[in-house]
Amino acid sequence: MKWYNGYSWDGKFQVLNHLSVLKFFERKRFGNYWCRTCSSLLTSRVANNTDAYFKIFDKNLSFDGSFPEMDLNNLNDTLLLMQAGYLTVASTTENGPDKFYNLKVPNTEIRDSIRLELLADFFVTSNTEPAKKLP
Repeated sequence: MKWYNGYSWDGKFQVLNHLSVLKFFERKRFGNYWCRTCSSLLTSRVANNTDAYFKIFDKNLSFDGSFPEMDLNNLNDTLLLMQAGYLTVASTTENGPDKFYNLKVPNTEIRDSIRLELLADFFVTSNTEPAKKLP
Protein backbone atom coordinates (compact mmCIF):
# COMPACT_ATOMS: atom_id res chain seq x y z
CA MET A 1 0.00 0.00 0.00
CA LYS A 2 2.85 2.39 0.83
CA TRP A 3 4.51 1.78 -2.53
CA TYR A 4 1.61 1.75 -5.00
CA ASN A 5 -1.50 3.21 -3.33
CA GLY A 6 -2.63 6.78 -3.00
CA TYR A 7 -4.07 8.07 -6.26
CA SER A 8 -7.17 10.07 -5.51
CA TRP A 9 -9.40 12.57 -7.25
CA ASP A 10 -11.27 13.66 -4.15
CA GLY A 11 -8.97 13.03 -1.18
CA LYS A 12 -11.29 10.32 0.18
CA PHE A 13 -11.08 7.33 -2.14
CA GLN A 14 -7.70 5.98 -3.20
CA VAL A 15 -6.75 3.48 -5.87
CA LEU A 16 -3.76 1.22 -6.31
CA ASN A 17 -1.56 1.45 -9.37
CA HIS A 18 -2.55 -1.88 -10.95
CA LEU A 19 0.39 -1.95 -13.39
CA SER A 20 2.95 -1.67 -10.60
CA VAL A 21 1.13 -4.18 -8.38
CA LEU A 22 1.11 -6.76 -11.20
CA LYS A 23 4.81 -6.14 -11.90
CA PHE A 24 5.53 -6.52 -8.17
CA PHE A 25 3.89 -9.96 -8.12
CA GLU A 26 5.62 -10.95 -11.36
CA ARG A 27 9.12 -9.91 -10.21
CA LYS A 28 8.60 -10.43 -6.46
CA ARG A 29 10.30 -7.14 -5.58
CA PHE A 30 9.38 -3.48 -5.27
CA GLY A 31 10.31 -1.19 -8.12
CA ASN A 32 9.39 1.97 -9.99
CA TYR A 33 7.49 0.18 -12.73
CA TRP A 34 4.85 2.78 -13.64
CA CYS A 35 7.35 5.62 -14.05
CA ARG A 36 9.37 3.53 -16.49
CA THR A 37 6.35 3.36 -18.80
CA CYS A 38 6.00 7.17 -18.99
CA SER A 39 7.51 9.44 -21.55
CA SER A 40 10.25 11.72 -20.27
CA LEU A 41 8.67 14.65 -22.14
CA LEU A 42 6.72 15.60 -19.04
CA THR A 43 9.69 15.51 -16.73
CA SER A 44 11.98 17.30 -19.16
CA ARG A 45 9.35 20.04 -19.54
CA VAL A 46 9.14 20.43 -15.76
CA ALA A 47 12.93 20.09 -15.41
CA ASN A 48 13.30 23.36 -17.28
CA ASN A 49 11.55 24.91 -14.28
CA THR A 50 13.45 23.60 -11.25
CA ASP A 51 11.00 25.31 -8.91
CA ALA A 52 8.25 22.99 -10.18
CA TYR A 53 10.25 19.92 -9.15
CA PHE A 54 10.88 21.20 -5.64
CA LYS A 55 7.32 22.44 -5.32
CA ILE A 56 6.21 18.79 -5.56
CA PHE A 57 7.51 18.17 -2.03
CA ASP A 58 5.85 21.26 -0.55
CA LYS A 59 3.49 20.13 2.23
CA ASN A 60 1.17 23.07 1.49
CA LEU A 61 0.82 22.48 -2.24
CA SER A 62 -2.74 23.29 -3.28
CA PHE A 63 -4.96 25.10 -5.72
CA ASP A 64 -8.44 26.49 -5.48
CA GLY A 65 -11.48 26.57 -7.70
CA SER A 66 -12.29 23.97 -10.29
CA PHE A 67 -9.85 22.05 -12.44
CA PRO A 68 -8.89 24.47 -15.19
CA GLU A 69 -8.83 23.38 -18.77
CA MET A 70 -5.39 22.44 -20.03
CA ASP A 71 -4.14 25.14 -22.38
CA LEU A 72 -1.21 23.65 -24.30
CA ASN A 73 0.25 27.10 -24.88
CA ASN A 74 0.17 28.02 -21.19
CA LEU A 75 0.54 24.87 -19.07
CA ASN A 76 0.38 24.97 -15.29
CA ASP A 77 3.19 22.71 -14.00
CA THR A 78 1.33 21.72 -10.82
CA LEU A 79 -1.82 20.65 -12.66
CA LEU A 80 0.22 18.93 -15.35
CA LEU A 81 2.03 16.87 -12.71
CA MET A 82 -1.28 16.07 -11.03
CA GLN A 83 -3.00 14.94 -14.20
CA ALA A 84 0.05 12.83 -15.10
CA GLY A 85 -0.09 11.02 -11.74
CA TYR A 86 2.94 12.57 -10.05
CA LEU A 87 0.65 14.43 -7.64
CA THR A 88 -2.73 13.50 -6.22
CA VAL A 89 -5.50 15.11 -4.20
CA ALA A 90 -4.76 14.62 -0.48
CA SER A 91 -7.90 16.39 0.73
CA THR A 92 -10.46 18.95 -0.27
CA THR A 93 -11.84 21.83 1.73
CA GLU A 94 -15.00 23.74 0.94
CA ASN A 95 -15.68 27.22 2.19
CA GLY A 96 -19.08 28.21 0.85
CA PRO A 97 -18.86 28.18 -2.95
CA ASP A 98 -15.03 27.95 -2.87
CA LYS A 99 -13.27 24.60 -3.07
CA PHE A 100 -9.60 24.02 -2.22
CA TYR A 101 -7.56 20.98 -3.28
CA ASN A 102 -4.55 20.00 -1.17
CA LEU A 103 -2.04 17.98 -3.18
CA LYS A 104 0.72 15.52 -2.33
CA VAL A 105 3.00 12.91 -3.87
CA PRO A 106 0.84 9.76 -3.82
CA ASN A 107 3.29 7.00 -2.86
CA THR A 108 6.86 5.72 -2.51
CA GLU A 109 7.13 4.71 -6.16
CA ILE A 110 6.47 8.25 -7.38
CA ARG A 111 8.56 9.90 -4.63
CA ASP A 112 11.59 7.73 -5.47
CA SER A 113 11.14 8.24 -9.20
CA ILE A 114 10.99 12.03 -8.84
CA ARG A 115 14.17 12.02 -6.75
CA LEU A 116 15.96 9.87 -9.32
CA GLU A 117 14.83 12.17 -12.14
CA LEU A 118 16.03 15.20 -10.18
CA LEU A 119 19.46 13.61 -9.70
CA ALA A 120 19.69 12.56 -13.34
CA ASP A 121 18.72 16.04 -14.55
CA PHE A 122 21.19 17.64 -12.17
CA PHE A 123 24.12 15.52 -13.34
CA VAL A 124 23.26 15.85 -17.02
CA THR A 125 22.80 19.63 -16.92
CA SER A 126 25.67 20.33 -14.52
CA ASN A 127 28.25 18.56 -16.68
CA THR A 128 28.80 21.05 -19.50
CA GLU A 129 32.00 19.53 -20.88
CA PRO A 130 31.60 16.78 -23.46
CA ALA A 131 32.72 13.33 -22.35
CA LYS A 132 36.28 12.43 -23.29
CA LYS A 133 36.88 9.35 -25.36
CA LEU A 134 38.93 6.63 -23.76
CA PRO A 135 41.91 5.33 -25.77
